[in-house]
Amino acid sequence: MGRQMAQLGISVSWYYLVFTAIGLALVTFAAIMSHIPRIPQQRGLLAVILIAAFAAVFSMLLTQVTNPANDIEVSPFLYLLFRVAMGALIVAALLDFFYWAQAKRRRIDGAGWSLIVGVGLLVCAGLGLYSQFGVRG
Repeated sequence: MGRQMAQLGISVSWYYLVFTAIGLALVTFAAIMSHIPRIPQQRGLLAVILIAAFAAVFSMLLTQVTNPANDIEVSPFLYLLFRVAMGALIVAALLDFFYWAQAKRRRIDGAGWSLIVGVGLLVCAGLGLYSQFGVRG
């Protein structure tokens, strides 16, 4: 029974990682579509897009490597890199909030998308960190 519970904990953590990857793909798509027209006025939005894209691709790759069905020993370095990517996502979300405030002040079209993308990045980073620290088997 204890081994089944441990396996359940690993599975739940992996599913949270999958939901993080899916959410990051959607938020990255929204960031690309909404932020590219504003990059000439707010160059830092390119950093938001690149950080979100890296985190999305890395989390998708990590879901494949850590799949419980594969039964592969995963290097702790990959988990550390994932945590760093989630920390970078938090920084990118804060940067996006800064550019949202700046765009509102300067009345740049599409400013509301920075708020939506920033919240999405924070939610995905929180879910990703929860998949690493919150689920214990």
